[in-house]
Amino acid sequence: MSASRSSRRPRSAPGPRPQTFSSESVLIALALHTQLERAGIARPKPSPAYEDDIPSAEAIVNRLILDDPTEDSEEKTASPPASGKSEPEVSRTGESGEKTRCPNCDEEISVGKMVTHTVACYRNSTKCKVCGERLKKSMKSAHLAAWRDPARIVSALERNKEDELIMILDHGVTPDHVLGPNKQSMVHLCAMHNANDCILLLISRGADTDPLDEVGCTPLHVALQKGNTKVAASLIELGANIESK
Repeated sequence: MSASRSSRRPRSAPGPRPQTFSSESVLIALALHTQLERAGIARPKPSPAYEDDIPSAEAIVNRLILDDPTEDSEEKTASPPASGKSEPEVSRTGESGEKTRCPNCDEEISVGKMVTHTVACYRNSTKCKVCGERLKKSMKSAHLAAWRDPARIVSALERNKEDELIMILDHGVTPDHVLGPNKQSMVHLCAMHNANDCILLLISRGADTDPLDEVGCTPLHVALQKGNTKVAASLIELGANIESK
């Protein structure tokens, strides 16, 4: 048993691990070797004495890939402009006079004041959902009062401005709104001024076809008195009471 143990050879120290190559480098080496053979300058088989001095194809490929790594990085580095001047940057302080627009009020302001202006603008102003007008929050009541002004309503009805009447109604005026000392409704005024488009709009929004004014007249009475037959026909078609006295 002891003899067999003494006859064993001592274990040698582990040698360096064999070098491994990527599949890409092997393919490049094979392609390079093939090109050399086709050109007739393939490497002759070296003698055993000098075999270690001749680098292998993989060694040549690795050297080509790894040597001078700074060359590629230098080529990739962007060269400065021919004039030697860099592009101007947008000034963050607004000193360059750069202008931009506030996303809230669309006012043109300097870049340096953008943040301050926008915060104050959103905090102190609002936007009308009907007409899109930007106004200070303190002016909301005045804005609505301007659209509900009786003079503005009468003007729109006299001119048969349907689009303007839509805006007036959307700003909070009811279709049966009563105007003037005679307590005439907007339908009465449409019948008086032959505003057929406006009267159709008011009735489509829910206005009464037979409201009475201070003296007991309906819009149909007013239309017939003024000779506005088109409005009278529309009222009858929409259900106005023809027997009302």
